[in-house]
Amino acid sequence: MSKKTYKIQNQSWKVRVQTVDGESVTGSLNILGFDRLSDYLHKHGEEFIMIYNGGTNKDKTLFVLKENIILIEDLGEEL
Repeated sequence: MSKKTYKIQNQSWKVRVQTVDGESVTGSLNILGFDRLSDYLHKHGEEFIMIYNGGTNKDKTLFVLKENIILIEDLGEEL
């Protein structure tokens, strides 16, 4: 019996996010369906953004409330 493998589509974009409390986190956003990071941030209708491969060991998934973000640094598309 062969095992099926599925690949989840994504368009990973590396970012550094700084919040109002002074915390900073680096990780990846999936901006699939949007041409640019700025399009994702403006048109994505959710209150939170999900950052994956984040944290000190790059093994965490973090949810950041958009209204608490003061800076997003674009670190480029991941290949």
